[in-house]
Amino acid sequence: MPDISDWNVNNIITLKNVFFNCSSLISLPDISKWNIFNPNINASYFYYMNIFNNEDEDEYNDIQKIFGSPSFIGKSYDATLLFQDISYQLFKPEPSNIKNKKKNYCDIAFSMNCLFAGCSSLKELPNISKWKITNANNISGLFLDCSSLTYLPDISIWDTSNIENISNLFYGCSSLISLPDISKWNINKVNNMRGLFYGCSSIEFLPDISKWNINSTSKLKKFIKEYSSSKNNSNTKNFKIKLVKWIYNNMIIDMSYLFYRCSSLKELPDISKWDTTYIRIMNCLFCGCSLLKELPDISKWNMKNVEDISYMFYLCSSLKELPDISKWNTEKINNLNSIFENCSSLTFIPNISKWKLNNNIKINNIFRGCASLVSIPDISKWNINIPEELKNSYLNPISIKENKSNSKISEDVIKNFNSPNDSSSLKDNNSI
Repeated sequence: MPDISDWNVNNIITLKNVFFNCSSLISLPDISKWNIFNPNINASYFYYMNIFNNEDEDEYNDIQKIFGSPSFIGKSYDATLLFQDISYQLFKPEPSNIKNKKKNYCDIAFSMNCLFAGCSSLKELPNISKWKITNANNISGLFLDCSSLTYLPDISIWDTSNIENISNLFYGCSSLISLPDISKWNINKVNNMRGLFYGCSSIEFLPDISKWNINSTSKLKKFIKEYSSSKNNSNTKNFKIKLVKWIYNNMIIDMSYLFYRCSSLKELPDISKWDTTYIRIMNCLFCGCSLLKELPDISKWNMKNVEDISYMFYLCSSLKELPDISKWNTEKINNLNSIFENCSSLTFIPNISKWKLNNNIKINNIFRGCASLVSIPDISKWNINIPEELKNSYLNPISIKENKSNSKISEDVIKNFNSPNDSSSLKDNNSI
């Protein structure tokens, strides 16, 4: 590759996909010299559609078109319905007559997503820790499928205070043996961390990410309190719109695939401290963490809005027991498929017969491959709709005994496992 380290990138507003799928690239010029943060960039490259600060009826109709019109206030308020990637609808090229329009300008939202994605032969990176990424809002998929990298520059010193998306950041970095201390990062604005460590199969220990603040409940209360004390708190419609904007910018609802296939991971930081009040999706969360012998006390998690925990502990073949997850509020969960499948060392399961479940919940193969279980809770107490002819395959404890004849889990099963919602959607560059 030519020496592009001397390029003037002062006016660049995105580095998305610059080296995407350069799978034969074995080294890079010293692009750490790039000045990717230029505070003098003219913010009029983009203008913000200021639909959140206008009480005009037409503007309110605009926001309804983007988000729909769910109920926001009172018990029927479900913040988790509002998290969608709508940024492409909020930012549009500057019209020629912008000076004649009453619009508020915004700071440049600098994107670095998928910058090195697919550089599978790259063994080291320039010292990109020098980059000033203060204005960056998206680093999703930055190192996606950089499967030959064994270490990273000290990106723990990056200013991440404006980052909103860290999904798939280290996806497929299967040769990384450790990470910089990213527990130092400020992730207060992050709203997407799906698949963050997906496939980091050589990492034995993670930085103490329990320090990260994903305390959405306290932040939401603070926002409501501050808004209530403002002068314009009488307009309910305006509050709804502002609330939508705030939620979109601040909340995390998807923790799926977070530690997926971290097959060398020996222990986890105490993530029981995380506030999961508004999390909706947790499928495949610990899936394939085959060396984990215990988990933090995740029984403390608030699960009241969670809908999907399928494959959550799938292939956690070294786990001998679980925290008391019988305490979880499971009333909104609609998918339990394979939650404990192939937990071949698990001897005991908490009394999940206490769970209150959705009548039409999916519960296929929940105990399949649990060859060390001595007994299972009496989940026949669950008040769910299961056809009579299928009850034995779901609930019969005899299936546990049958599994003992196939107690050894094939390495091919672990290697080739793909859950129903697996990597194709995670790796889709257009969705990152």
